[in-house]
Amino acid sequence: MKTVGVITEYDGYNGKIIDNEKKIYELNKNNILDETIKQGDIVEFDSEQYKGVEVTKRLAFFVKKYNKK
Repeated sequence: MKTVGVITEYDGYNGKIIDNEKKIYELNKNNILDETIKQGDIVEFDSEQYKGVEVTKRLAFFVKKYNKK
């Protein structure tokens, strides 16, 4: 299932997305499908949780602008 969120930070390479449940996802340029994405855009994406030894992060994949249907 796709997750919808807003890009709160994006410098052209890395950034952060926050969803309506206030979860924060890490954004990487390599995972963006739509090159016109910028800070403040509403996007949809697949998410995955990464668990390391000391950190747990949520990652965003297949990020593209959200089209409400």
